[in-house]
Amino acid sequence: MLAQIERGSRVYTDDYDIYDFLRQAGYAHRSVNHSAGEYARGSVHCNTAEAIWSLLRPYLRTFRGVSKVYLPLYVAVFEFQYNHRHLTTWQQAGVLLQRLFQADGTEIRKVVRENAIVEYCQLQT
Repeated sequence: MLAQIERGSRVYTDDYDIYDFLRQAGYAHRSVNHSAGEYARGSVHCNTAEAIWSLLRPYLRTFRGVSKVYLPLYVAVFEFQYNHRHLTTWQQAGVLLQRLFQADGTEIRKVVRENAIVEYCQLQT
């Protein structure tokens, strides 16, 4: 988790004690107490993450099983589609082609080989 979240980021979670380390690790951690019926307190909530998960799970189910090796690639495709959901399919294809022609092939092979594609496809909320 620490490798995926930029230090200093705000992190909102439920009150599960596994997240207690976040504040000590330098994150602005706030939580809501789901077990007490608290699901939001001002801007502190987990609704955005839960909404994205509710979209990702059925997306992955359509593939009837996804290898752990390739899971980051499936998630990267989902992230691209989610981040560009305001565009038509043709516009999304245009964005992909534009990035493809601007990309350095050796860098792309390195990213795929090192399974680091997720770093290039961060989810925008």
